[in-house]
Amino acid sequence: MKTVNHHFHSMRTVLTLWPSTIYLYKDEINDMTVDIIWGAATRITGITGFGLGGVFNTALQEGIHNRVINHYNGLGTLTINKSFVDLLPLAFDEIPNRTVLTFNVVFDQGAKEVQIIVLDRIIPPSISLTSLTINVQNMMDIQIHIIWNDGKQIDNITMQPFNTFAHPVDLKEGSEYTIVDHGDGTALLTIHSTILNLLPVPVIEIPDGSKIWINVGFDCGGSMICFSVVNTAS
Repeated sequence: MKTVNHHFHSMRTVLTLWPSTIYLYKDEINDMTVDIIWGAATRITGITGFGLGGVFNTALQEGIHNRVINHYNGLGTLTINKSFVDLLPLAFDEIPNRTVLTFNVVFDQGAKEVQIIVLDRIIPPSISLTSLTINVQNMMDIQIHIIWNDGKQIDNITMQPFNTFAHPVDLKEGSEYTIVDHGDGTALLTIHSTILNLLPVPVIEIPDGSKIWINVGFDCGGSMICFSVVNTAS
């Protein structure tokens, strides 16, 4: 008989929107979807966007500017439609590069924010892999090659643990990852095997076939890496 880890179920009580930061390029305006962990909440009661020094301060209309799906299993999705740009006081092309637009999402119990960072027509950094199979019983450091293009640095790296209800974890430079800039437009990112210590259960209990998502946030854009777990002990 397998032991039920009650810590997993407690994760359902944590209201979460992930990712909480989205990069939106001026030459590629798309709908933007984030995952919801409802926690104690059951519905979104309103969303207000603000930014541009207070000039933008407007409520979104559900069905026009956003849509919400509740999967009724503790999870859901929130999509901010690209039509939200019609609410902005400036033409989208005129918004300054790296402008942060904050959307305050109010639930019937609690509130969270999603930030959209507007970027000029630039080429974001590219990475050498976006998916990888890892054996958690013999986890090795993972090396990822970066071509900076118009980027210059990594701002943050977060990990979404395999359990859908787990809260995203910020990785720390030095202990969980290192970055070596070669000075020629490329760099080497190493994600250390120590990231497994941040998961909510011992390594032996990580489900075989589960996914661990790594979100690399650059100063101009971001990349997602999916780790597919092999664990013969689970």
